[in-house]
Amino acid sequence: MDCIKKVSAFLSKQKLIKSGDKVLVAVSGGPDSISLLFILDELKDKFGFEIAAAYFDHGIRTGVEREIELVRRYSSKLGIPFFLGAGDVPAVSKRLRLGIEEAARLERFGYLESTAKKWGARGIALGHTADDQVETILHHIIRGSGLRGLAGIPASRGHFIRPILTCTRSELLDFLKSRKLNYAVDKTNSDTSLMRNRIRHRLIPYITKNFNPRFRESLLRLGENVAEALEALTGRLDGLVSAPDEGDSFESVTLKSSSIKDLSDFEIFLLVDSILKENFGIFQDVDKHHYDSVKRLISTSTSGKVVQLPFGIETAKEHGDIVFRRRRAKSGRGGTSDMNECTITGTGEFNLPDWGMRVTIEEVPAGDDGKIRNDSGTGYFRSIRFPLRIRRRKMGDNIRPFGMKGTKKLSDIFIDKKVPLSKRDRIPVFEDKGGIFWIPGVVSDERMRIGPKAKRAIRITIDKI
Repeated sequence: MDCIKKVSAFLSKQKLIKSGDKVLVAVSGGPDSISLLFILDELKDKFGFEIAAAYFDHGIRTGVEREIELVRRYSSKLGIPFFLGAGDVPAVSKRLRLGIEEAARLERFGYLESTAKKWGARGIALGHTADDQVETILHHIIRGSGLRGLAGIPASRGHFIRPILTCTRSELLDFLKSRKLNYAVDKTNSDTSLMRNRIRHRLIPYITKNFNPRFRESLLRLGENVAEALEALTGRLDGLVSAPDEGDSFESVTLKSSSIKDLSDFEIFLLVDSILKENFGIFQDVDKHHYDSVKRLISTSTSGKVVQLPFGIETAKEHGDIVFRRRRAKSGRGGTSDMNECTITGTGEFNLPDWGMRVTIEEVPAGDDGKIRNDSGTGYFRSIRFPLRIRRRKMGDNIRPFGMKGTKKLSDIFIDKKVPLSKRDRIPVFEDKGGIFWIPGVVSDERMRIGPKAKRAIRITIDKI
């Protein structure tokens, strides 16, 4: 079966794309992502969806201009939109004390999600292949993975979909050759100092040659079986986790003692794993002894006992219930940072991981939005006197709301708008040299009102990351 038929069947089986969807395709210029782009282009009429291409420069490698131009040229050839983004991953890695790969994932996914939202895309297509699946499962086995790791890469997670997950790299190269399509080669893929590359270039070929010529197929079958088993096992756990608590200092979820007292050890493992992923965004593996410590906490009768988990998570026994929580970050990052404040000196895109958002500031025609309105995600303003500061509220803050002659205390506005006390410290306050001008979703300052004769305006867009 060729790649087109494989992907068509996979899209139908997994229901990855619906008729009328817009799909943003992440394209690096390599063979996998170029194949993904052209395969989806060939299938878009059959399934009734639109596509656009997006390239993100991580700021790690030099010489990416050829890749960018290749993706731009193919986008033009297909008559689809092309989006280009860039970040400084080494700087983010250092600032957030993350590994380069994790920082790159954070920056890339943040850019893709914000771009998809702007374009109105429902899905973001990634170019993971069957070979990536094999390498991932084997990598997890080597590191000592549990069942989640054995399931490998999911076909979809949130907005992200992986349409070519059933195609091998060899099949994709044949597809490119048949279409006479060029692609770029990332030299870092042959660097065997990296674990994944050693698995790809040394371990898998060795096992295939000396132990099992169908080793890849065996691992893929294992991943499929484990994924199906996990889906069946987790059905009983649905609804056991409370809605997230949005207190000032912590983000937390609670497991009621009555709902977990009869769970098996393995169900507790699955539940904890699900909480870490779905509620705290932690997809890295957590060691078994951490799960065991939570299991002991559940069985103990000592209220107030606390267990520390990785990635800043702690679990506590409170009045018989189990609470998972993480202290909220106290500082914003993007430009320069001073604990509760971050500074932006001009237009552009800025990732603020501690705020969990990306801020895009751009100059646009004054009538760009049809009706000027400032909501929780987008604001239009007459002008901004940079530098712009984003900070938490402070005692004595005031603003002149649209339509008012005088100022009003921000604390009174929060009360009038019925903003819960637990959320007030999490809402960003936007301030320029003239003072506070916007609290997203709450109020805008009268001095920023765009007059009927205005030709240009400043648009600020906030996207979650």
